[in-house]
Amino acid sequence: MLSAARRRVSNQRSRPETVQERNIRLFTIDTGWNGVVGAGVGTFLTVLMARLGASSLMIGALTSLPALVSMLVSLPASAFIERQHDHVKSTTIYRLAFRLAYVLIAFLPFFTRAHFSLVAVILWGLQAIPMAMATVAWTSVVGAIVPPERRAAINGQRWALLSTVTAVCVGLFGRLLDAPWLPFPLNYQLVFFLSGGAGMIGLFYFDKIVMPVDYAPANPPHLPLHRRVAELLSPMLGCPPFINYLLATLLVRVGMAMPTALYSIFWVRNLQASDTIIGLRTTVGLITTVIGYWWFGRLATRRGHRGILLASSIGLGLYPIMTALAPNQYWLLPAAAVWGLFAGGISISFFEALFETTLPEKRPSFAALNAVFANLAIFVGPLIGSALLDLIGMQGTFYVAGAMHLAGALLCWWMGVGKRLPCPPPAAGGATP
Repeated sequence: MLSAARRRVSNQRSRPETVQERNIRLFTIDTGWNGVVGAGVGTFLTVLMARLGASSLMIGALTSLPALVSMLVSLPASAFIERQHDHVKSTTIYRLAFRLAYVLIAFLPFFTRAHFSLVAVILWGLQAIPMAMATVAWTSVVGAIVPPERRAAINGQRWALLSTVTAVCVGLFGRLLDAPWLPFPLNYQLVFFLSGGAGMIGLFYFDKIVMPVDYAPANPPHLPLHRRVAELLSPMLGCPPFINYLLATLLVRVGMAMPTALYSIFWVRNLQASDTIIGLRTTVGLITTVIGYWWFGRLATRRGHRGILLASSIGLGLYPIMTALAPNQYWLLPAAAVWGLFAGGISISFFEALFETTLPEKRPSFAALNAVFANLAIFVGPLIGSALLDLIGMQGTFYVAGAMHLAGALLCWWMGVGKRLPCPPPAAGGATP
């Protein structure tokens, strides 16, 4: 048995690497570096704002303003990206632009501490423009380099790596923030600089991916604006499975977004949580996310993702409810474990539902409209959460968010989301004026 295993390993090592395998490997390496970014700026920026006395409205604006900008930019961005011949290069250029903000954020306290939160929100709003461009191009790249039959498994493995790297780095960054030899806010600045720089390294690998197909038209016609808008929207509006996916998952997304601005405030002010515990809760959540990605990815490959979508939508609703019931900071750890398990299922099932209802040559446009709905939830959700905070309190808002997950899961079931209904091809002749 050992000799047979050695032969299999030797054969794999000697077998030439295909372009598809090389692309997936580079894509996976880039994902690992993204985990460092999420562990630093992605985890601790709102915590720093809370420690500097930012209001819930200001913390909510950190997600709401970029969401609003993305809603305005995504559809025009998709029309531009669809005409580009190399979507890998487009992704790299625009990711480099918005990741500069991740490094710049580390230097803000040197210039302003009193207005740090306001400047950070403005900077985050501006970086949403290149981020929207990069998102639609990136989605096109993923659809081209990962075959549909392997997509759930590969993305499950890739997101498991992302969660593992993030979990390890969050734990290390949390300890670094609590280190007595690093004064505040220099400790946060160092963490932000390290994580932002890691994102730049990931771009080096992503840029080596070879796009196997060119979706751009050879001689795009020069059409009046109303015709271009019609050609942009008609394939999507003529795809009922895609529209059902957008409408049904919107409620789940709003439930996810509602308490986002309140979590950091609840941890810091209500539970008096330390940075170590905040980092540890993220680590625990991401460890279970690895399990969720691995488990749900295998299930989706064998049995489809519809059941995963419904179960994860309900299960993720337990997280805000458990947070509301937390008697002390240590209760955040089991709550984070529940979040991590079902967050993996949400990512896989939402991603699969998007790709199975989109046309490959029009994927940037479909991805852009999906981004509009996702960012609509991110924009509206925290505003609803802030309004409910004044009416029913923080814990009551968490309960409402959990109920919205259940309502969203029922809507997904009723509208048939995840039944693998393909988008019909566009009619010959294209859009009508």
